[in-house]
Amino acid sequence: MFPIARMFSSEEVEALVCTAAELWAATSDPHDILSAYQKDLVTRAHELLTDDAPDDTAERGAPETAIVIAHHDPAPFAVDEPAFARWLAADHDRVEGLLPGRHDRMSASDLVVFFDAAREADAFTADPRLDLLLDPNDPPGLPGFTLMLRNHRGSHSELGVTTGFTELLFPDTEVSTGTGARFHLEHIIGVANSVLCLVTGRP
Repeated sequence: MFPIARMFSSEEVEALVCTAAELWAATSDPHDILSAYQKDLVTRAHELLTDDAPDDTAERGAPETAIVIAHHDPAPFAVDEPAFARWLAADHDRVEGLLPGRHDRMSASDLVVFFDAAREADAFTADPRLDLLLDPNDPPGLPGFTLMLRNHRGSHSELGVTTGFTELLFPDTEVSTGTGARFHLEHIIGVANSVLCLVTGRP
């Protein structure tokens, strides 16, 4: 055998061993010319090269979750009392016509129109970094909506957070326009804040 130790540095010998291990692992022919001793050497080198050791990351405390949601203290949603009162005073009849009815065929869609009007009137406060989206669902007998929060801008603006379908609720009895408007607006705000609670861990 050639005096390899005198012809190559230790780093070059290591690189040669790694190369040989990779080549043999890729072409491993049962009729190759390697001796048992040589095969053992390249097998051991390949195991070191590929780190074919049992995966013990779970035992070493590796995280179990694949996705983690961070936050920057988003402000909760709330009714803006002065703006809400001005909205009712200025558009009472319109607000009354926008309220969803228990027996309406598209009550969930009506709720979204009502909420959009409340948003235009600034009847509630929200973190300006957040968008609140409502997707209505009007199956017979079980109207509801899916509420989603997402960033208003930035690299994650298309990624939304939701808790899924929410059944549309109605007041138990006939109520005034102001009471009905507050009931539906506070219901939506409550769902939005429950999503924020899951993200921030704060009640």
